[in-house]
Amino acid sequence: MSYGYMVFFNMNICRNNHEDVRLLTEYAHDHHFATDYHINETPMLEQDDHFKHVYDNPTYIRPKDWRAVDELIDWIIDKNRAGYQMVNSVQRLREMKAFVRMSSGLDVGKVGWYGNGTCTNEDMDKLLASTPGIVPDENGGLHFADWNCRAGQNNVVIRTDGTVAPCFPMYSSTFDWGNTDSPKFETEQLANVKNICQRHCFSTLNHNLGYCYNDARVIKWLWKQVKNRFQGGAKSFED
Repeated sequence: MSYGYMVFFNMNICRNNHEDVRLLTEYAHDHHFATDYHINETPMLEQDDHFKHVYDNPTYIRPKDWRAVDELIDWIIDKNRAGYQMVNSVQRLREMKAFVRMSSGLDVGKVGWYGNGTCTNEDMDKLLASTPGIVPDENGGLHFADWNCRAGQNNVVIRTDGTVAPCFPMYSSTFDWGNTDSPKFETEQLANVKNICQRHCFSTLNHNLGYCYNDARVIKWLWKQVKNRFQGGAKSFED
């Protein structure tokens, strides 16, 4: 008996690798691989002494890079719609534009949509309204939308000493979530953590898990495969 499987490239979009992302996307398409995209992030937690380049790391996206990142994302979306096999949905790719701005901690109204302070109020309102992933908060500001993170539920990280954490960004956390023999994940505690960290994290893995653990989407996907007699795979989760 043979089993089907999918090989895919996972690519991290940084400030200085856009041409590499384009080349690898085309290479993957030519060789029938799927692709998966992520936005490079700064750590959510303070790191130990081994991580000393957090403030001058050349890979992190700055406001001056937002326009170029938008152009790359639009290019990837075009390839997705053209039939390239991608794990990411178009919706999630579009949300990358919101994430790089909302997770920066900057007031987009002041720095401008492209980080150069040259966006009128009217244009800004249109951009904010048309970009998925941006929602108003309780204080009248804006933040990145929650996205049903499954860390600690369908995915965990095991440290080298056998202790566990919900996800890799929490690897350095000192909170006690137990170990492989006796995990201590509590639904309410995880929900409280995620209420904050989801706004500063773009975990492609945990978002994909959240996307899959949706009964309505699973039923829709299965029905589509039944109608297609299970011949050929979907090009992305959106299918």
